[in-house]
Amino acid sequence: NTFGGPLNIDEGITRVTGNSALGAITQGTTVLIGSQLQLQGNLSIPDEPLHLNYGGLMVNPNQYDNTGALRMINPTPGTPQTITWGSSGSAALVWADYNNYNVIAIDAPGDKFTINGVLNMQRALYKLGPGTLELAGTTNNVQGNNPVLYVSGGTLLLNKTNNAVAIPVNEYLY
Repeated sequence: NTFGGPLNIDEGITRVTGNSALGAITQGTTVLIGSQLQLQGNLSIPDEPLHLNYGGLMVNPNQYDNTGALRMINPTPGTPQTITWGSSGSAALVWADYNNYNVIAIDAPGDKFTINGVLNMQRALYKLGPGTLELAGTTNNVQGNNPVLYVSGGTLLLNKTNNAVAIPVNEYLY
């Protein structure tokens, strides 16, 4: 893929099935309200900045019933898939911003989504679905004002190395 600009997903669903589908890693991808970035297959996305802004696809914005700004799709349940965002030790930033409705949904049991870079939680982040969200890498995750990490299903795996912080001190985990 030779696309070199920033990718803004303003509306609808964008499904990624290839490692370089988002274009140049220097520009980043932003997922806005009313949109969703879907990842499918065994992927390793390089150090692309990802900005989850205003939650993604919401059924009712006053409830916790949305399908997420970032969603792992598995077309063959029972065949686990693994998606890695950022290389080990990278500073790839996954930014959960602005409100209480940023959602990462991992739909299938056995599926795993790994964030190897920095998870910057400015507000709340919800992990939905029976799959695994892994916070890994060698760089500290950071927080904003009163961040909350909700895990409503599946597994949260804290796997930082080199004494890096996976859950910052003032963060609430539910």
